Amino acid sequence: MRILFIHTQYLQKGGEDRAVENEIELLRSRGHEVEILLFSNEAGDGFFQQLRSGLQAVYNRHSYKMTYEKVQAFQPDVVHVHNLFFKASPSILYALHKLEIPVVATLHNYRLLCSNALLLRSGKPCELCVNKVLPLQGVIHRCYKSSAAASLAATSFSSVHKLLHTWQQKVDQFIVLTDFAKQIIASSSLKLPENKLVVKPNFTPDIFNSDVKREPFFLFAGRLSEEKGVQSLVQAFQQMPDVQLVIAGQGPLQNEIIDRCAANSNIRFAGNLAQPELINYLQKAQALVFPSLWYEGLPFTMIESFAAGTPVLASKLGAMSSLVQEGSNGLLFKPGSAISIVECVRAFQQTASVKQYNEKARQSYLEKFTPAAGYEQLLTIYKTAIWQKKKR
Repeated sequence: MRILFIHTQYLQKGGEDRAVENEIELLRSRGHEVEILLFSNEAGDGFFQQLRSGLQAVYNRHSYKMTYEKVQAFQPDVVHVHNLFFKASPSILYALHKLEIPVVATLHNYRLLCSNALLLRSGKPCELCVNKVLPLQGVIHRCYKSSAAASLAATSFSSVHKLLHTWQQKVDQFIVLTDFAKQIIASSSLKLPENKLVVKPNFTPDIFNSDVKREPFFLFAGRLSEEKGVQSLVQAFQQMPDVQLVIAGQGPLQNEIIDRCAANSNIRFAGNLAQPELINYLQKAQALVFPSLWYEGLPFTMIESFAAGTPVLASKLGAMSSLVQEGSNGLLFKPGSAISIVECVRAFQQTASVKQYNEKARQSYLEKFTPAAGYEQLLTIYKTAIWQKKKR
């Protein structure tokens, strides 16, 4: 099969970029011909830059032309679209539609419903715009980059194409990462047909190493930002001086976290770890603590934790509540509550079946998040998209 990937890279490489790389590498390893058309967003926050970005986000003629020419040259059987915002724009869907190419699109976040893509406002989940074709609340509250102009651009990206029925008519299959995300998308203003929405989680290579011994610490690994809930996490471990916490990552709250670590001997800041180092920590930790305040897509850290046989203690919210089975592969706590985190950690420490948690975490990975499982799902989705395109 010949597959073309289209993706707009993030200025700072993140989970979506990694998911694209994983899928391409996997498909090539199974003998498929795969090429990628990459777009890149320029940095810039000035008024005219935001205006230009807003216009490009809605429809970019240059991206249309690049896509048209690439498809004519490569002649793919199917095109797999990831991030369109903002440089690629939905214009590429019109090029693919004109060329009658089957299209699969992965929705890694809530960009089509929310200007900041997180369904988060003031540190709490927000669904004000989910059922609005023209969600002006996102502009009023300046939800994207704290700017009305930038928020309008992000809102227009989705809303104009809701009105044009682009999302409904120009994509043959949408991939969402969790059952929770499917529920949100299916009941939203996008009004996508049920047969076009399929759940396919990200996957990750196996990292299990039975020779690595567990050590008495809990681990946080992620962006040091408000929406990740790291502040309530630190508050919780300040109340448990007998429990060790390692924090790995970087972000806008980094200096604050470093200061708090310096003031609490049981909390250690490990910095931004390279992948092999992070995997080593995941294999040694008692559990991964994931206190995110937003719904999340499908964090690689969580599925890597399961791959390592490491249970996850997470916020009872969004994707986390879809992934963590209470008392099986982890435990859940109230989002943003230091007290609830303390109770959760203590409950985990007091359990007599830690080994069972390890086994169930590992089982979760083997059942859902392996490359083999990802490959079979991808191939089925591609074949369905091709069949649906032929049927029209």
